[in-house]
Amino acid sequence: MKYSDITGLEHSIDTAFQIASQRLFDIFLVKFKLMDHLLALKQYLMLGHGDFADQLMETLGPNLSRPANTLYRHNLTATLDTAIERSNARFDSTDIIRRLDARMLEYSHGEIGWDVFTLEYKVDAPLDTVLDPESMRKYMTLFQHLWQMRRVDVTLTQGWARLASASKTIARVPELQSSWHQVRIVLAEMIHFIRQMQSFSHLEVIDVSWKRLVEFTRKKEGDLDALIEAHQTYLERIEKKVLLISSKSGREESVLNQVREAFQTILQFREATDAFHNHTLAEAARRDSERDGHRGVYTTVGNDDIGRYARENTESLPRILRRVEQYSRTFSDLAMSIVVALNTHSDYECRFLGVRLSFSDFYRLKRERQLAAANGDGR
Repeated sequence: MKYSDITGLEHSIDTAFQIASQRLFDIFLVKFKLMDHLLALKQYLMLGHGDFADQLMETLGPNLSRPANTLYRHNLTATLDTAIERSNARFDSTDIIRRLDARMLEYSHGEIGWDVFTLEYKVDAPLDTVLDPESMRKYMTLFQHLWQMRRVDVTLTQGWARLASASKTIARVPELQSSWHQVRIVLAEMIHFIRQMQSFSHLEVIDVSWKRLVEFTRKKEGDLDALIEAHQTYLERIEKKVLLISSKSGREESVLNQVREAFQTILQFREATDAFHNHTLAEAARRDSERDGHRGVYTTVGNDDIGRYARENTESLPRILRRVEQYSRTFSDLAMSIVVALNTHSDYECRFLGVRLSFSDFYRLKRERQLAAANGDGR
């Protein structure tokens, strides 16, 4: 190549760059095991390890209900270690496990542990070339959303199980059967909502995106820049779809905010039904005690139950039922608004989620009935 051959020089530089980048591509995948770390992020921060997430929720849940300023990092770390030991996560490599950490985000007055708890995956050079700070921020945002979703799912499952186990006791207070029937209907609606959200997030977004990323790396075509771009595409796709981000300017997180409000309403509904449950059990225990007295049988068990349930619940029944009704109506309205918003979402997969949430056109028909009733009242 002659000194004056600029074109040849540029070609040589480009060729050398491509060879070096291809070599870096292989080094990241083989030597630095990039895919192992990306899989760990999927399994832990996106809750792909279901048994690990369940163990973490079970061991950490009660503590997270406390004020954030009463929680300490060393306790969170110890709980994380316990969840790892009790799940299949213990079979992961030591290098993966040591990078996991549990901590609290910055909190303000009045926030509880659920509001600020997060898992963190620590990366160092040269992995931070691909997993840059902005990418790690997105992973943590996804964790917080999926973690809250998991919390709601566990809460609803516990509520349904508690209701099923107490069905015979509830039947001993027949005048409350109608109210409990409505509670079951709303619980079923909430469970359908949260399960569809989870299924969409994990099966149709995260797993599909992961499959595409794996297929790209297996081809081993491209260079380091292509690898970075593939990871960014993978993460952005998950972020936009799981968080239901819209492309409409100024309304990017409008649906997400409604979903978060729906989560909070579900938790409030569960608190109200717990109070209703305690009141019902206290009333059933009181009636059992009266029947025993009429038969000449006197025990302290019934009286102890009455006292315990009364201490756990000091609200009057009408107030409890008003709260149950209020949260039921609020959730239904929110779910309806979410479905309507998803029907016009810029992402077609998010639009399909709206179809799944409104099974059998449930919310459309409900909305039409409400409009018809409102028009009737107007006349």
